[in-house]
Amino acid sequence: MNSVVFTKEVIEFVTVAKEYCIVMDSLNTMEREEFVLKIHKINSLLYLKASLLTPPQTIYEIEIDRYVTEEMYGNTLVSLQRLLDNYDLSILADPYTTDVEKENEWVYISEILADTYQSLCDFLSVYRTGNEEMMNDALFELISDFKELWGHKLLALQFVFHKTLYTDEYLELIERNTFDDSQPNTDKWFTEKRRKDWYGYDDE
Repeated sequence: MNSVVFTKEVIEFVTVAKEYCIVMDSLNTMEREEFVLKIHKINSLLYLKASLLTPPQTIYEIEIDRYVTEEMYGNTLVSLQRLLDNYDLSILADPYTTDVEKENEWVYISEILADTYQSLCDFLSVYRTGNEEMMNDALFELISDFKELWGHKLLALQFVFHKTLYTDEYLELIERNTFDDSQPNTDKWFTEKRRKDWYGYDDE
């Protein structure tokens, strides 16, 4: 039991990841307010526990097979879109970037949640096998996903959920969101206001 996949940090992460997936698998039985409250709390723990993980050395030269299919991902995304409805805003993935030359990525809340779910399910599906070598490489890929794909988006999402639960600003965002393929006008969005306040510049 000295393997890296059975350390205290990994086991605690697995516990939180399971809770995340349980909530995501129950979308069709939940109300929106209940979902936001639960996922906000779990996301906070998820980011913390993921940040404490240490990437192991990989064993295999090829990537571990992914568990979540395109159909599974699509079904989860649609369920999230239906549940969130007009609360499914398009937000900046990196709202506090200091690089004025960087093109910010706009992403919907449902996509952040679905991407995170996909990564966690892929990891847990391998972790349940009990094959320590495969678990080791799945842990490496999970940590890579966290660092490169969904970790920073989770932080941006938590900021929005905080506004949802504890302020009235979210309702203003819902009114301003365009919900189409055009670029949203974000001049008065709280993410843009805060970024400009912190870094003292305007994109214009």
